[in-house]
Amino acid sequence: MINQFNLALKQFGVGFNVERNGSFIFKTMGIMTHENETNKQCINFPPDADIAIGDWVICPNENKYFIEDMKLSYFMKKPNKIRSYYLTEVEFKRKIDDSIKTIKERSVSLNLKDNAEFNLLIETLESIAKTNTTASSDIAEQFSSLMQKHSWMTGPMTSIILNWLLSIG
Repeated sequence: MINQFNLALKQFGVGFNVERNGSFIFKTMGIMTHENETNKQCINFPPDADIAIGDWVICPNENKYFIEDMKLSYFMKKPNKIRSYYLTEVEFKRKIDDSIKTIKERSVSLNLKDNAEFNLLIETLESIAKTNTTASSDIAEQFSSLMQKHSWMTGPMTSIILNWLLSIG
């Protein structure tokens, strides 16, 4: 039986460069679309493509897409395609900015604005998010007392760090 996805890939596919940990890994074909059930943006890749969560895929017009989730689709009990759900570069940055904003807003309501340790934490997170600066591996340990006192910031802080780790490795 003819694989319909492979036929569509040959006819409508676009070449994508795949970056992982800041380095070019390979080039593969994919089809940009959206999932009808969820209306989520996705790029469909062949089932043997070495796409991973945290990869950046770059299309010929230089638009970059951050792979945030994946699902292998089957047809007649065989892998058919990889649905790679993505964020645009702008959406990715906005997600990190929103996490930083959440921490800042909450800190104002708790009068942490003048706390030196808290300000250092915000500066560190902003540096990670905006410049892809390498964070020290002991960032959680460095700010553990602050996080213990203010457990609400653990979620947004974890989101920022995980997004950073996934985007640059």
